[in-house]
Amino acid sequence: MRAEARLRFYVVKEGARRYNIRFLIFKPSEQSIRRFAWSKMIAVTGVGVLDERQESENATLSARHALLNLIEILTKAGYTREQAYIVDLRLSQLVDVPNFTVSAFLPLDIFIEPPRELLDLAL
Repeated sequence: MRAEARLRFYVVKEGARRYNIRFLIFKPSEQSIRRFAWSKMIAVTGVGVLDERQESENATLSARHALLNLIEILTKAGYTREQAYIVDLRLSQLVDVPNFTVSAFLPLDIFIEPPRELLDLAL
Protein backbone atom coordinates (compact mmCIF):
# COMPACT_ATOMS: atom_id res chain seq x y z
CA MET A 1 0.00 0.00 0.00
CA ARG A 2 1.27 3.46 -0.80
CA ALA A 3 0.43 6.07 1.74
CA GLU A 4 1.46 9.48 2.88
CA ALA A 5 1.06 10.82 6.39
CA ARG A 6 1.69 14.26 7.78
CA LEU A 7 2.28 14.59 11.46
CA ARG A 8 2.58 17.79 13.39
CA PHE A 9 3.35 18.00 17.05
CA TYR A 10 5.70 19.99 19.21
CA VAL A 11 8.18 18.45 21.62
CA VAL A 12 8.66 20.41 24.84
CA LYS A 13 12.40 21.06 24.97
CA GLU A 14 13.93 19.94 28.25
CA GLY A 15 10.44 18.85 29.39
CA ALA A 16 11.51 15.39 30.53
CA ARG A 17 14.45 16.80 32.44
CA ARG A 18 12.39 19.60 33.97
CA TYR A 19 9.82 17.16 35.36
CA ASN A 20 12.23 14.29 35.98
CA ILE A 21 10.36 11.89 33.72
CA ARG A 22 11.80 9.38 31.32
CA PHE A 23 9.93 10.08 28.09
CA LEU A 24 9.08 13.15 26.07
CA ILE A 25 6.34 15.70 26.66
CA PHE A 26 4.64 16.96 23.55
CA LYS A 27 1.97 19.38 22.47
CA PRO A 28 -0.47 17.89 19.96
CA SER A 29 -1.15 19.99 16.88
CA GLU A 30 -4.20 22.25 16.79
CA GLN A 31 -5.80 19.89 14.27
CA SER A 32 -5.35 16.95 16.63
CA ILE A 33 -6.78 18.91 19.54
CA ARG A 34 -9.90 19.77 17.54
CA ARG A 35 -10.46 16.07 16.98
CA PHE A 36 -10.45 15.62 20.74
CA ALA A 37 -12.88 18.57 21.14
CA TRP A 38 -10.62 20.36 23.63
CA SER A 39 -8.99 23.75 23.30
CA LYS A 40 -5.67 23.03 25.04
CA MET A 41 -3.91 19.85 26.07
CA ILE A 42 -0.56 18.38 26.92
CA ALA A 43 0.58 14.84 26.31
CA VAL A 44 3.34 12.46 27.34
CA THR A 45 4.39 9.09 26.04
CA GLY A 46 5.33 5.80 27.59
CA VAL A 47 7.18 2.83 26.16
CA GLY A 48 7.89 -0.63 27.47
CA VAL A 49 11.21 -0.43 29.26
CA LEU A 50 11.55 -1.81 32.78
CA ASP A 51 14.74 -1.40 34.80
CA GLU A 52 16.75 -0.94 31.59
CA ARG A 53 15.26 -4.21 30.26
CA GLN A 54 13.39 -3.93 26.96
CA GLU A 55 9.74 -5.03 27.32
CA SER A 56 8.77 -3.24 24.15
CA GLU A 57 5.80 -5.42 23.20
CA ASN A 58 4.09 -4.77 26.52
CA ALA A 59 1.36 -2.19 25.90
CA THR A 60 0.30 -2.35 29.55
CA LEU A 61 3.78 -1.31 30.68
CA SER A 62 3.81 1.47 28.08
CA ALA A 63 0.45 2.72 29.40
CA ARG A 64 1.73 2.58 32.97
CA HIS A 65 4.76 4.70 32.07
CA ALA A 66 2.65 7.26 30.22
CA LEU A 67 0.29 7.56 33.17
CA LEU A 68 3.11 7.82 35.72
CA ASN A 69 4.80 10.51 33.64
CA LEU A 70 1.67 12.64 33.56
CA ILE A 71 1.03 12.06 37.27
CA GLU A 72 4.55 13.36 37.95
CA ILE A 73 3.81 16.54 36.00
CA LEU A 74 0.48 17.08 37.78
CA THR A 75 1.93 16.51 41.25
CA LYS A 76 4.59 19.12 40.53
CA ALA A 77 1.74 21.47 39.57
CA GLY A 78 0.23 20.98 43.05
CA TYR A 79 -2.25 18.13 42.61
CA THR A 80 -2.34 14.89 44.59
CA ARG A 81 -1.59 11.58 42.92
CA GLU A 82 -5.28 10.67 43.24
CA GLN A 83 -6.37 13.87 41.48
CA ALA A 84 -3.91 13.15 38.71
CA TYR A 85 -5.81 10.08 37.48
CA ILE A 86 -7.86 12.21 35.08
CA VAL A 87 -5.94 11.51 31.91
CA ASP A 88 -6.96 10.02 28.60
CA LEU A 89 -4.74 7.07 27.61
CA ARG A 90 -4.47 6.22 23.92
CA LEU A 91 -2.62 3.48 22.11
CA SER A 92 -0.40 5.53 19.86
CA GLN A 93 1.48 2.85 18.05
CA LEU A 94 1.31 -0.96 18.02
CA VAL A 95 2.32 -1.63 14.44
CA ASP A 96 6.05 -0.96 14.65
CA VAL A 97 7.00 -4.06 16.61
CA PRO A 98 8.82 -4.03 18.95
CA ASN A 99 8.07 -0.43 19.90
CA PHE A 100 4.57 -0.19 21.35
CA THR A 101 3.81 3.37 22.43
CA VAL A 102 1.01 4.72 24.61
CA SER A 103 0.28 8.42 25.05
CA ALA A 104 -1.45 10.08 27.99
CA PHE A 105 -3.39 13.22 27.12
CA LEU A 106 -4.50 15.84 29.62
CA PRO A 107 -7.14 18.30 28.39
CA LEU A 108 -6.66 21.57 30.26
CA ASP A 109 -10.31 22.49 29.68
CA ILE A 110 -11.22 20.30 32.66
CA PHE A 111 -9.72 22.88 35.04
CA ILE A 112 -11.60 26.00 36.08
CA GLU A 113 -8.24 27.75 36.22
CA PRO A 114 -5.44 25.57 34.81
CA PRO A 115 -2.17 25.91 36.73
CA ARG A 116 0.19 28.33 34.98
CA GLU A 117 2.82 25.61 34.87
CA LEU A 118 0.52 23.40 32.78
CA LEU A 119 -0.50 26.25 30.49
CA ASP A 120 3.18 26.83 29.71
CA LEU A 121 3.32 23.25 28.40
CA ALA A 122 0.14 23.45 26.35
CA LEU A 123 -0.34 24.54 22.78
